[in-house]
Amino acid sequence: MQHKQKPIGRKNIRLRLIPPQIGQLSIEAVNGEPVKSNTHPVLIVHMSPSGLRICSHLKFPVESHYELRIEMRILQVHLELRGAVEWRTEEENLYEYGVTLLQTEAERLLLSKLLHDYLRSIIPEQERIHQLYSILLRSVSSDH
Repeated sequence: MQHKQKPIGRKNIRLRLIPPQIGQLSIEAVNGEPVKSNTHPVLIVHMSPSGLRICSHLKFPVESHYELRIEMRILQVHLELRGAVEWRTEEENLYEYGVTLLQTEAERLLLSKLLHDYLRSIIPEQERIHQLYSILLRSVSSDH
């Protein structure tokens, strides 16, 4: 199967993680059935309330029959995220993936709040950016 191109439109604002975070990736389920798999480190570059951009040396297919589990920490909070690969690109010996998170509305809202807190921690003096991010989060929340 050919890899998909990166989507142009997004429904959420992505935040670049500074520095990128290391997470642990495993396969959670295949065809809806739970599986046990080894964990592998991945680099989490961007994050939004609905998805991630990650880099890995592993090559995953761009298909929806399996579910990934990604564990990471942000602002001292341990996250266990589930997602599906939407697209993949290759650069030298690394693969970059767009992962859509599979979550409840409550989980998405909690992640939105955590990301807003993260944004405040990396650029505390930029109140205008924080206000705009809050407005955008509210408008996206009202769309659901």
